[in-house]
Amino acid sequence: LHVANNGNLVGHPIHVVGHYSGPDNPNVVPNSSLTPDPFANWVMPTFSGCTYTNFKATGNGPLVLSPGTYCGGISLSGTHTVHMKDGLYVLYGGGIKITGNSSPISGDNITIYNSGNGGSYPYGDLGLSGGVVLDLSAPTTGAYAGMLFMQDKLNTQSASIGGNAGSSLAGNFYFPKSNLNLSGTSGTTIPI
Repeated sequence: LHVANNGNLVGHPIHVVGHYSGPDNPNVVPNSSLTPDPFANWVMPTFSGCTYTNFKATGNGPLVLSPGTYCGGISLSGTHTVHMKDGLYVLYGGGIKITGNSSPISGDNITIYNSGNGGSYPYGDLGLSGGVVLDLSAPTTGAYAGMLFMQDKLNTQSASIGGNAGSSLAGNFYFPKSNLNLSGTSGTTIPI
């Protein structure tokens, strides 16, 4: 775990299997013992067809996304305010790519699952960072209660999640086989 740029990481406690570098933090416990995967028995969504294919939004103005399977992922460019309706978002190949100034991105009771295959819909990375305000929360009931972001165990693509001041990401982050880069400016919170 590396905390940079005067970051302040708060948790109760934060166990790191390995080393920690950054400002002194009494909540970080480096060289902790490996614990079993708490989500190992979760049933991941199965592919049952595409709701949307190669979803792209360009230009300016408000944008509303609906749950479903996004084959080829989601690509946003331009200037948008983005609202995600309640539900499960399956990124089947392609991941998420954001360029421009799509902010804020908001939604309650959502789960984003980054998956794909080795063929026509190859695994993509999850990129929700840059000059964006994220206000997202996981469901509190149902099959994916508490899960905000999860990634297929076969997907080794990296994930970058970060936001500007005022961002709030409420839920679990599950990236079992890839690197996760969390970044943000002052005021970004991940409620516990």
